[in-house]
Amino acid sequence: MSNNPWIQALIKINESVCSEVRCPNCKMDNLIVEDLTSELDARVIERRLTCPSCKASVSARIATSQNKVSDAPSDALDFAERAYNRFFKKQ
Repeated sequence: MSNNPWIQALIKINESVCSEVRCPNCKMDNLIVEDLTSELDARVIERRLTCPSCKASVSARIATSQNKVSDAPSDALDFAERAYNRFFKKQ
């Protein structure tokens, strides 16, 4: 499991959207979770995490299951790693 704080935040929120998770960047505020429905595929949502204090954010597309985001731990790790690789790794 990754020790990257953004991946840990993504995992925790994917496990329970109601989780309160501090911003890994500034640690001053809890992240705001926003789920947007994909216009191309109703089975996919874009989850956006944003810090209201420092404005740091990350977003990733995740598949839903029966209109509910999958909360299996392996899905959470896959989601977090894909989001991290997409938005934070230098190409």
